[in-house]
This record gives sequence, C-alpha cells and structure tokens, in this order.
Amino acid sequence: MAENLKTNGRYTWSPTINTMASERLKKKHEEQTVVSRLDLRSTRMRECVITLFNENPGKAFSESDIRQVLPIMCDRVTLYRTIKTLLSKVFIHKIVCENGVLKYALNESKTDLEPHVHFQCTHCNSVFCLSNYAISIPPLPNGLRANEYHFLIKGSCNQHDTCKSKKIDYAT
Repeated sequence: MAENLKTNGRYTWSPTINTMASERLKKKHEEQTVVSRLDLRSTRMRECVITLFNENPGKAFSESDIRQVLPIMCDRVTLYRTIKTLLSKVFIHKIVCENGVLKYALNESKTDLEPHVHFQCTHCNSVFCLSNYAISIPPLPNGLRANEYHFLIKGSCNQHDTCKSKKIDYAT
C-alpha cells in the first residue's frame, strides 16, 4: 500500500482513501437531499436515522434498535422527536407489535401508505413490511370511525439460521 501513497505538499493520500471519502460525500449528499425534500432542517441525528432506514428497506426498527446502531450518541428525547418528525413527513410508518412495542419502517412507495400486512418472526423477533399484501378495510357501523389500522402476522421466517428449519414459501 505504501507504493500507492502520493504526496501533495503536506497531504498524503491514496486512491483507496480518496474513493472512501468520495463515497462518504456522496452518501452525505443523498441524506441531505432527503432532508431538504422533506423540508426539514438538516441535523446529524436526522441524517443518521434517514440513512439507517434507506439502507434497510422493508425492515422495521424499534427505538432501542435505532439507538444501538446509530454511529452517534443520542438521548431518547432527541431520537423520539426525530422519529415523530419523520412520521409526520410520511417518510416512515409505525408498526404496533406484540405488547404494544412500536417499530418503524421506511415508506418505500405509495403502497406503503396503504394499509398493508406486517410479519413478525416469533423466533428472531424481526419485523418486515409485506407491502404487496394490501388489506381492504371493512366498513364500520354508523357512528364508528377508524383512525389507525394495525395488521401483524406472527410466525417463522426463513431469513435467519434459527428459523431455517421452518422454511416458508412466501409465494403461496
């Protein structure tokens, strides 16, 4: 690697380091583009959370999941406000899991805005959006109005080693 290093006055760089820096700049530009498209002020927290959801489409995260994988230190209030803001901008949606645990997932397309099914693996506890499985909401009796819909199917997935013994064919 030493032969790849080039000197320009005081600075030493290599093509590998230059490529990594270029990728970081590109990623930061993408994060800032999403932030500006949502008409939000750019903060490091928002950029990190947006990147997490963009890099994991279809996967749901709880607040504690998000805190564990963020590259920056954060307090619960700041993260809560960031999630609340992204929910209000319809960038993510809320999934109510067992015992009222809340998870959040990226709205990848317009189908994610429609009521759809979520799947929770009872072995690995992962939650996935099944956006292609739309739900039609039955009409409610007079005087009743629904504000939220939550559709959660629980079972076994075939994504993790602990679940591979119970493979599921999602095509059926």
